[in-house]
Amino acid sequence: MKMTISLKERLAQKAGQSQNNAAEQPQANSNAPSSAPSSTGGANPGAGAAFARAIEVWLKDNRFRAELEKALPSHLDVDRFIRAAMTALRQTPDLAAATPESFLRALLQAAQLGLEPGPLGHVYLVLVPNRRTGTAEVQLMIGYRGYIELIRRSGIVGSVQARLVYENDVFELEFGLQDRLRHVP
Repeated sequence: MKMTISLKERLAQKAGQSQNNAAEQPQANSNAPSSAPSSTGGANPGAGAAFARAIEVWLKDNRFRAELEKALPSHLDVDRFIRAAMTALRQTPDLAAATPESFLRALLQAAQLGLEPGPLGHVYLVLVPNRRTGTAEVQLMIGYRGYIELIRRSGIVGSVQARLVYENDVFELEFGLQDRLRHVP
């Protein structure tokens, strides 16, 4: 995939730039050395910080920011979304073991859905092993609150409720001409 290769190359360039001068903004045609962040966050203690720096530099890049703005619906602010992504990365340091492209891909998927990672529980960034490549990747997992948000936004459904059903509760669901749901806690 051309985008994945391009993304890897850009991340490698940006990681080199951020290590050389953390305060400098990314430039469009950089000749920075290609030193991609390691995808083994647990084995190398500095890899997590390098990964976070590379992601942060990439998220601040005007071209990626423009892509996020295109993907985000009007009710979400790009700055808030980027802050939520960086907070999720800082709160889950194990994500540094993943490939940077998978992290960014998961963020773009969340942006397209209009759901942001964070304490609301709309989406979760989950580290999963890729057995084909032998690497870890970040996958987007939509939480039940995220599904409720998507259902509400669709305008098709008038009311949505989520409730817990425990093991010994009475729970009956009947389909037919008149669907019936009965739950007795």
